[in-house]
Amino acid sequence: MSFLESVFEKIVDGNSDRGGYCMENNTLFGTVLRSLGYNTTSVGGRVNKAVQPMSASNNERP
Repeated sequence: MSFLESVFEKIVDGNSDRGGYCMENNTLFGTVLRSLGYNTTSVGGRVNKAVQPMSASNNERP
């Protein structure tokens, strides 16, 4: 069984209580979109826990 087949089984068939990890979901849905003719770009990201949340005044540019 390929990686994509195992992710499909995990997310769509509901063989797992939690579904898939974010990268598994993105892989599956990116493949579906590409097969439907959409152009996709895969990128990575992560959560940055800042010491203080940014306020509206911190976002304003001079």
